Amino acid sequence: MLTCYSAVLFLLFVYEKNKTVTIPDAQKMVALTPTERLEFVINELKDSDPAKWIDELLGKYERFLEITSVSEDDLIQLFLDEAEARNLRNEQSDFGDLAYKVLYSIGHDNSLYRRLVI
Repeated sequence: MLTCYSAVLFLLFVYEKNKTVTIPDAQKMVALTPTERLEFVINELKDSDPAKWIDELLGKYERFLEITSVSEDDLIQLFLDEAEARNLRNEQSDFGDLAYKVLYSIGHDNSLYRRLVI
């Protein structure tokens, strides 16, 4: 989940900043973990709204990891609880909405974003 989002975000950010993505840029991206990619962009964007949204995305991802780190039996029981399952689906939807918001905020005005979408 975060692997793809973070890779696309990293590339969109580099493209927005440099108007190109080079082989060394791509090599740097693959050398970083998904969370390191997000942290790199946060550090570059400083205190901007997108940086805050990326930080929020990391928090939601941490929550996902906490939930899914339990045993398979416990996870099944969690999803058998209809109210809890609904809450988790809502959290998943919120994560996707936030990921979209971040990607759009960084890339919507550059041609790499358009190429990725079309």
